Amino acid sequence: MIPARIAARLAASAIAFIASAAQAQTSELSDAAQTLRYRVAWNGLTAARATVNIKPEELAGESAYTVETSARTNSFVDLFYPFRGNARVVFLAREHTPLQFVFDREIRGERSRTTVDFRPSENRAYSLYVKGGVTKKRLDVDSLDLLDPITAVFKARSGSRAIGTQADLEIFTGESRYRVVLRIDGKDRVEVPAGTFDALRVTPKVWKIRDDQQPPDPRLQAATIWVTDDEERVLLRIRSEIFVGAVTLDLLSRETAS
Repeated sequence: MIPARIAARLAASAIAFIASAAQAQTSELSDAAQTLRYRVAWNGLTAARATVNIKPEELAGESAYTVETSARTNSFVDLFYPFRGNARVVFLAREHTPLQFVFDREIRGERSRTTVDFRPSENRAYSLYVKGGVTKKRLDVDSLDLLDPITAVFKARSGSRAIGTQADLEIFTGESRYRVVLRIDGKDRVEVPAGTFDALRVTPKVWKIRDDQQPPDPRLQAATIWVTDDEERVLLRIRSEIFVGAVTLDLLSRETAS
C-alpha cells in the first residue's frame, strides 16, 4: 500500500525536525521541560503518531539540551509498512555545538541504529551504522560547520523571521552528508489540532553531497513546513504532496512542565 509506506517514511524523515522545532532559539535555556505530540495523516486518515521530549540540563558547567523523540505507525499502517523510531540528541547551547546523535529504528521488523559522536575539540565526528546486527558503515569525518539533523534546525531557527530569509546548512546523518536550504517564503494563518496560529511558511531543498553535481532530492521538493511566527518557531505542520493526495504532520498538543 503506497500511501501507508509514504506515511511511515514521513514519520521517519520528520523525526529529527519535530524534535528540533520545540524550543526557543536563544543562548539561554528554558528552565522548563516540554512535551510535544504530533499526528501523521494521509488525506485526513491518521497513519502515525510522534512525541517529542525536551529537557534543559547542564554539562561540564555549560547549558545544554537533551532532546528525545519517538514515532510509530498505527495498527492499520502496521499491516503494510510498520515503523518504529527513536532519536536522541545532546548539544551545547553555546554556538549550537552537537555532542551526540543516536537514531534507532525498526522498519518491517528489521532494526537499524546510527550513532554519531562529535568531538568539538578535534573537529571530528565518528559514526557507526548497524543494520540487522551487522555493521554497515563506519565514518570519521571533519566536523567543522557540520551538524546533526536536530541541532541543524535549532541553528536554522535562530535567524531572522523575514520573508526571503534562508538558512544554508550542512548535515551529517551518520551515513551520508547533505546540504539543506530552508527558505521562508511567506506568512499564513494555520489551524492544527493544537489551535490556530500565525505561521511562517518554509520551503526545504535538500542535496545529497556527492563527488558529482546532483539536483535537489525530488522527494522533498513538494514539501512545505509551517512554524509559529514567534521566537520559538514551534513546528505546526509539514505537508507533502503525493500522487494520491497529501501526507501531513500536525501538532496535536504542547505541554510545559510547571
